[in-house]
Amino acid sequence: MGERFGWSTQQLDGATCVALTGTVDEDADFAPLVRELAAQPRIRLDLAGIGRINSCGVREWINFVRALPGATRLELMRCSPPVVAQINKWFSDIIAMPDTQEFLIRFGGDPWIATPEEAQARLLQDIKDWGEYVRVAKLTPQ
Repeated sequence: MGERFGWSTQQLDGATCVALTGTVDEDADFAPLVRELAAQPRIRLDLAGIGRINSCGVREWINFVRALPGATRLELMRCSPPVVAQINKWFSDIIAMPDTQEFLIRFGGDPWIATPEEAQARLLQDIKDWGEYVRVAKLTPQ
């Protein structure tokens, strides 16, 4: 069991800044925070203190965001590694769905499921490769 979910708020540069901490799971109660933020037009969520988020926490998170007024401008800051990992997992899960792959292929996409590290390595290799193609073709880089 991780650190209990909590938050602190402060006003900064015209925004309500909320530093979230602990574990986002089935016990994370966002209701008091929703009430506290109800009239705030601009909210910055600092996620550096989130140590873990599980599948039940994902549901609680989605319900929290849905409960905020539609006109609220929501900004995420300093996403912790567990938050980034969960977001990456969502994308990988969605891309792996047969319906998603079928849709992407129908419109010329080439679904590729990779970790952020694999994608970064491929991008760097592609940059290197294309630099070589430009050199061999005697093109002037612009």
